[in-house]
Amino acid sequence: MHRKWRVREEIPHALVKRFPDLNPVILQILYNRGLKTKDEIESFLRSDWNLDILDPFLFQDMEKAVDIIFSHIEQGSRIVVFGDYDADGVCGSAIVYLTLRHIGAQNVEIYIPHREFEGYGLNQTAIQALFNKNTSLIITVDLGIGNIEEIEFLHSKGIKSIVIDHHTVLKDSAGRQILPVSDAIIHSGVEGESYPYKHLSGTGTAFKVAQALLQKSGKDEKESFAKWLLDLVAIGTIADMVPLTGENRVLVKYGLKVLNKTRRMGLRMLIEKSGLMENGYIDPSASFNLNAWNVAFQIAPRLNAAGRLNHAREALELILSEDSQEAYDLAQHLNDVNRERQQVSDQVYQEAMEIIGDVDGKSFLFAKSSNWPVGVLGIVAGRIANTFNKPVVLLTEFRGLYHGSGRSVEGFDITKALSRFEKYLTSYGGHSGACGLSLKEENIDEFVEAFSSYLDKKMKDADLTPILDIDVNMPLNRVDEKLIEDIENLEPFGQDNPEPLFTTGNLIVDKVETVGSGDKHLRVYLREGDSIYKFMGFGMKDYFSEQSIDTGSRVDVVYTLSFNEWRGNKEIQFKIKDIRRR
Repeated sequence: MHRKWRVREEIPHALVKRFPDLNPVILQILYNRGLKTKDEIESFLRSDWNLDILDPFLFQDMEKAVDIIFSHIEQGSRIVVFGDYDADGVCGSAIVYLTLRHIGAQNVEIYIPHREFEGYGLNQTAIQALFNKNTSLIITVDLGIGNIEEIEFLHSKGIKSIVIDHHTVLKDSAGRQILPVSDAIIHSGVEGESYPYKHLSGTGTAFKVAQALLQKSGKDEKESFAKWLLDLVAIGTIADMVPLTGENRVLVKYGLKVLNKTRRMGLRMLIEKSGLMENGYIDPSASFNLNAWNVAFQIAPRLNAAGRLNHAREALELILSEDSQEAYDLAQHLNDVNRERQQVSDQVYQEAMEIIGDVDGKSFLFAKSSNWPVGVLGIVAGRIANTFNKPVVLLTEFRGLYHGSGRSVEGFDITKALSRFEKYLTSYGGHSGACGLSLKEENIDEFVEAFSSYLDKKMKDADLTPILDIDVNMPLNRVDEKLIEDIENLEPFGQDNPEPLFTTGNLIVDKVETVGSGDKHLRVYLREGDSIYKFMGFGMKDYFSEQSIDTGSRVDVVYTLSFNEWRGNKEIQFKIKDIRRR
């Protein structure tokens, strides 16, 4: 699909003069990320654990939460960690569980609801079952803030609760927040919350609780134990696509270091099954070289696959496994399930696009079916939204209700918009870019008509052409190994800190070669003056044909810069993101 190229505003010359030791290209990238003062830039580049990780007791309810937990541990009460079924919830639940066990809890377990049979969040059936097992305390992870009725029901059973969450806080028609009557709420987005960083993931928030518990435990190895949890923090934070800025950036930066030497047998097996080990076998002493991209597109999808098609308990068991054969079998199983998830997602995508039909003139894309797996709807909705740059909702029928997922585009808060149409919905929740919802079949047509009408007005004058934000326009002769090293120092890349994009214009195509399995990829040689540079266009064979680009064409190109290291060889790699003929 055609994309609009938007080169970011050039950095003021006065700012360049204030940072003579920084490469102006790097300074431009930092400026594009909103970093304009000396303190902001130094903090971003420094990302120091001792200086940038915040005190967990800055949460206004943290002292209360810690006291409740220690009280239940001392009494030997039954504690249940009730976590979400995605990678963020599973990793966060494992963090809280492992920490509770480390500080002396003997009677503790994890409960992960089944996505299809129980849905998102707390549910009264599960609460009743936990009550029957004499549960005294439920700690929610990556859910709970929207479970108003369920937590009231929980308290009616005499069970105490602590909510650890980061999702959107519900509000009434007057805009006042609606909070569950929990005994303690650890959520940085609650109005009046004193914790200064507002973008922690569910896993990140769970880690702050773990830090607080370890600090109060008096154990000598508390700092070491906390840091060995960071592999899970990195996975959960990257998987949930929260901004990789501020404290999240530090957590992920150090978390990737821990992940690359993780002691967790299950994760090591999963890394091997993901094809991320050159040797193809597990060496218990080996370190890896994983970055945020590997986690987002290779590790997290395999953990998420369990909850999408089966039960997320399988991902949790993998993380907690201490048996090599069990870990191997679980990793193999998740790899197989992920492959099945990809096939099912492709099928649902094709069926959804047939139902949606022509997208031109539509502000809102909608499709429903009676037999789609609910676990893949978010992935497919995201794929459609990214392709056409329009909000999407997909629904599937299950047990008399239609459940589904929505994905949005930049500048449109889909969960906030749903609050206008509560009368049609049985339940909903999420954040600005993604939502979950359920409704009765008889309300679907009215909901779609009302929501479409609202979006038609909201986006009447909006240009929905996807935008490619480009950091720097520069000649190729400015690229050298030192620049790539400086770019690597800006990692980890992710939400709000994307991998930098560069553009260069008026290049001549010197040669084009097809490479890789099925000849789907291109090796392209572009000439600038007397110099020729090698570019890679992954999966771009057909795109080049559509653009009528061949040898001798004059082109403008958008690309990323990195090192390509293979079998001891290291070279600068230009990866094409978009290209157009002049």
